Amino acid sequence: MDVTAEGDLPTLRRWLDGVENHPQRWFCQSRRREPLPPGAVYAWWRNPILTPIEETLVLLEAAAPAGLGAKRREFRAARGMGQPAMEKFMPLRAELIVASLLAEATVPFRFNTGAGPDLLVGATRPRSVSRSAPAARAACRT
Repeated sequence: MDVTAEGDLPTLRRWLDGVENHPQRWFCQSRRREPLPPGAVYAWWRNPILTPIEETLVLLEAAAPAGLGAKRREFRAARGMGQPAMEKFMPLRAELIVASLLAEATVPFRFNTGAGPDLLVGATRPRSVSRSAPAARAACRT
């Protein structure tokens, strides 16, 4: 993901540094059938998929919740560009997005690195927020 123009996504680049064949790398390449004109640069950092991932990761790194290192390792371990790879990656991506929304709202939480729910919300007696939509909606109501 070398950049020859302004505006790269530094946090995403750090999370992907040295990782080849990651599902998000697919979005870093031009999908045009024709080659780019001479002197033109494919602005991968403006991709509407990568930009929100960058924002998500920036929020998470700023909040630095417990378990973020394990999620970073899980993110970096994702491999492949096809549907099976994306089906494995998308729940992790959803979990990171929900966590970033909690971080932005200054809701205390941590990633659960053991068995059980994905996110533990609350300072003293955390409530769980799972990747499943009904559980997430229920947690948001309380």
